[in-house]
Amino acid sequence: SFLQKSLQCDKIHAEFASLQIKEAPHDADNIANRTMRMASIRATDDTNAPKAASKPMVLMQLFCFISIVLAIFAYAFGLQSMNSICSPVKPGSTLSPGYAYEAPWWAPKKHKRILFTFCGDRPRTLLTWDGKMISITDDDASEVLLNQRANEITIEADSLNFFDKKSKVTSFKTPWSK
Repeated sequence: SFLQKSLQCDKIHAEFASLQIKEAPHDADNIANRTMRMASIRATDDTNAPKAASKPMVLMQLFCFISIVLAIFAYAFGLQSMNSICSPVKPGSTLSPGYAYEAPWWAPKKHKRILFTFCGDRPRTLLTWDGKMISITDDDASEVLLNQRANEITIEADSLNFFDKKSKVTSFKTPWSK
């Protein structure tokens, strides 16, 4: 029923909010207020299930479904940290030269900007690597966050590992981690 779906959606929002609060305890009030505001908007809707699905209802159901799928996916792959969720590359990956990676890595291209709102005030990043030089910029490429030479690069939730030709590793904290 409509009420059950609304409750499921609120539960998912609360779980995402708890992840955000763990990552940014100093911003807990804002995160909690935003989550409660979203729940109160749904609470003011008509709680009787409509005979014909309205466009906002369908969108809310789609959002809840996507949120549930993402929560299951995150749990199944051990991505319970916001650093993993907000990364432009799946944690544990080795980069392939010639590609551009955009945060969040798990979202379809046309929905990346909207879904990144779950990441709060983290910088949304674009990562490019030509096989020799990695460049990490903010999403509109107006600010360079990191330029670094490397022979091979692996990405973790909160670190970038650069390997030189002698396999010496240099690690940096990722710009999207807190």
